[in-house]
Amino acid sequence: MPTSTYTAITGLYSTQSDYIEVDSSTGIFTIKQAGTYAVFVQVKWDTNTTNRRQIIVDTFQSQLAATAFITATLQNQQSFMIIQKAAGETIKVEVWQDSGATRVISYAYIHVARL
Repeated sequence: MPTSTYTAITGLYSTQSDYIEVDSSTGIFTIKQAGTYAVFVQVKWDTNTTNRRQIIVDTFQSQLAATAFITATLQNQQSFMIIQKAAGETIKVEVWQDSGATRVISYAYIHVARL
């Protein structure tokens, strides 16, 4: 993940296919039915001791900080949020870090479910 750049993550996905469609190459989730959705994200960063990291849920209407910044000494990061979406709207999960160098995410899991 480049430094100081919002970058979409792709990885393991778990969704309810009746309500959500995911493009695994772009990480974009398309909502099929309007409603309230839970979004859970877990990432594992590489070892590093410089600066901060964050998970963002981009709803394409606004970017929502899904987590507070964590320090670089922590490798595992999780986030959970509830959002309202209309049919046809999309979301994307992104990460951001400012270590001054490219970082690696070795594991990413995203679960989106209609409540």
